[in-house]
Amino acid sequence: MIEARLADPGNTSQEKSRIGYEYVLLSHEGLCAAFQREDEIIYDVARRKGVVVIDASRQLTGRDEMFHDHIHLSEKGSQALSKAVAGELARIMREGKAA
Repeated sequence: MIEARLADPGNTSQEKSRIGYEYVLLSHEGLCAAFQREDEIIYDVARRKGVVVIDASRQLTGRDEMFHDHIHLSEKGSQALSKAVAGELARIMREGKAA
């Protein structure tokens, strides 16, 4: 699964103030680049292993109301993630991609 996170290139100053850069020792641009590289690696490994990736980031990343802080989901975010994962799992099962 691709992780959802608050850090996104389009973050406002207020959103950036909620991101714990001191934990990762990266600038905003560096953190966004690291997440992008992480996502690329996950997709690459999944492609080589023939497994499906659920991309929670696509629906939730950068959406301030979905997060308590830079990575922990709010109640609204948790509900959105649950719904997104359930929908993707249902699609995978319908398409017969589950092992």
